[in-house]
Parts: sequence; structure tokens; C-alpha cells
Amino acid sequence: MAAQVVIISGFLGAGKTTLIRRLASLCWPGQKLALVENEFGEVGIDGAFLAQTGLAVRELTSGCICCSLAGDFTQALCELVSRFSPEIILIEPSGVAKLSEVLRSAQDAGLETACAVTVCDAELCRDYAESFGEFYLDQVKNADLMMLSHIAGADRQRVSDCAQYLGALNPHADVLAVPWDLLDAETLRQALAGAAEKRKPLQIPQAGHVHEHHSHAHHHHEAGQTFVSWTCRPADQYTRERLLQISAGLASENAGTVLRAKGIVRDMAGGWLEFDYIRGHTDIRPGSPQTDSAFCVIGVDLCEKRLIQLVTNQPA
Repeated sequence: MAAQVVIISGFLGAGKTTLIRRLASLCWPGQKLALVENEFGEVGIDGAFLAQTGLAVRELTSGCICCSLAGDFTQALCELVSRFSPEIILIEPSGVAKLSEVLRSAQDAGLETACAVTVCDAELCRDYAESFGEFYLDQVKNADLMMLSHIAGADRQRVSDCAQYLGALNPHADVLAVPWDLLDAETLRQALAGAAEKRKPLQIPQAGHVHEHHSHAHHHHEAGQTFVSWTCRPADQYTRERLLQISAGLASENAGTVLRAKGIVRDMAGGWLEFDYIRGHTDIRPGSPQTDSAFCVIGVDLCEKRLIQLVTNQPA
């Protein structure tokens, strides 16, 4: 395929979707863009958000690009190329996917990856590396460029320590530690160009390389045991205040260890609201009309009864 392929990786809630929107508007205006997005959960939330940028979006849910959805991934790529002839194909893996496996899957699909970008939360990267080991570190160690997110308002020393920590884990990659609202088109283009130069020597096929696809299933099984998702399509209407109350409830231990929650719901005024929650951050913004509301919560040892109480405001 002649299209340029860029992988945007990152752990749960790091900011992949926000970065894709920014890249699409600043770096590739007027170009034909296509996105394959892999959600960890039964419903896709970000696809509608990203479609507003003009991207041709293909969502893959309830599985992983590099294992149970491998066939769907290849088919999705072929469909996008056939229907849209994109100049750039963006691949956004699930937040718990291993970047090394996604790179191999892209290679198996006949794609040459221009560069692999990993988004890392400047405040949580050390905690996540210690808590989730291989799932987090694989994304770091296989990146060509690491972009720190959630820098605005963060302690400067903490951001500096994070950049040094990630740089030591992956000396191959550049680390961009600049608040995203200060990143202009030229800075982003240069960062991507530098990442592409780093990726070039890694694209040379290795002698005797044999990719055994069955090994991927083990990875997804491990991810499924470590992380779980809970989804809901509520009939309720919401206000910003109620969504903030839900956010506070998700932060409590009663709900389990919630790493990421997102949703798009009807509001009391007749419009729609998009909701994003990660540890320490809540974002609520106007949304585009949908067929129905949806919530998705991802974490460890989730309490379904408590989540039902929070989201539906009814006894479990």
C-alpha cells in the first residue's frame, strides 16, 4: 500500500484520541486520512468524536488487533484503502495492546509503518509501569517517539523526571515534553519526521524471521485477565453536575480500580455530552448526536453493582 502508516499507541486514558485530532488538524489538513481504532470494550465511544475531524473511521471492538481481531484488522485496512484511497492511515490500538504485536500485525497485513508514537501520561507513567509491567513497558520500548500528555499544571520536576525515566527505558526514541496547546504544526511535523527516520532501519526484514500468529492469543488472554471492561447503554438524561458526581464515585474504592471511563450521553437540554475520566482528570464536553447513550469503564476488579448504581442512579 502506498499510504503512510502512523501508529498512535498509549495506555488507557493517555490522550491518543486528543492527539489524533490535533495531528489531523495541524499536520495533515486537506489530506485524505483513515483511522482504524481498536477499543477495549463492547462499545466504541471515540469513533464518533474522531469522525468530526473528517477522518474515515473503522472501529474494532471487543478484541485486540493482534489476536482475536487480526482478520478483522486486515479486512478493515483493505476496505479503507479500497473505499477511500487514503494518503495516511492511522492505527489507534487499544490502550492495553502491546505495541510490538501491533507492529507485527501491521507487517503481516502488508503495511510498512512510517513511525510508532506512544502517548505517556506525565503524572502516571511510573505508577502504571510499576503496576502493569509488560502492557505498559512494551508500548514505551517499541516507540519511535514518546509524547508526554497532561503536562499543563503538572509539577515541572515530575515532568522532567518522567521524561528522563522514559528516555532511559527507550534510548531509541525521542521524548517530546511540551504542553500540547503550545505544539504548533511545524514542531509536530518535525517530531514525526524524526520518528520516521528512527523507524526506517527497523523496517529491514530480519533473516529467518518467522511470525507465529498463534502467540498473539496468549497476549490477549493475559490482558483479559488483568483488565476488564463494563459497558452500559443508559436511558437516563444527564447534566454536567451528575457526570461530575459519577466521576467522584469512580474515584472511590467501592467501584474497584477504575483506570478509564468514557461515554456519550443525552443531556437534560436535549443535546449530547461526551465524558472522559482517568485517574485525577475529568473532561466533559458537548457531543454530536448519537443513536443512543453509552458508557464504558475499564479497570481492575471492577464492582459491577456499584457501577450500575453510579451510572443509572438506581439500585443494582
